[in-house]
Amino acid sequence: MIPRCPLDLSVAPDRTRLHGEAVDFVIELEAVHQRARDKLEHSVAKYKAAADSKCRELRSRKIGPVEVVECINPNAYRVRLPPHIRTADVFNVKHLSRFHGDNDPLASETKLSSSGGT
Repeated sequence: MIPRCPLDLSVAPDRTRLHGEAVDFVIELEAVHQRARDKLEHSVAKYKAAADSKCRELRSRKIGPVEVVECINPNAYRVRLPPHIRTADVFNVKHLSRFHGDNDPLASETKLSSSGGT
């Protein structure tokens, strides 16, 4: 081998031998990282459980009959909702259907209140 620079003449360090303190430091650092990872995973799981308990799945339900107050555009209608319904009064036509049945609104309200329609 022909040396090209002074570093080529130096003795290469033995990479098979590691200093004991360096090894201990690396092992301790890996343990700290693992504890931090475990605490983060625990915290995320706890947060997700709390968020999921507050999240309620929305169910589609039929309320009716209701009066159409205004046609906003061909896809949206404003309807007059009963006061106990807490939602916006503008609906897309895909969520509306024509009322087919008797013209007795009291019977419909009775069905709604008996089925727990809040």
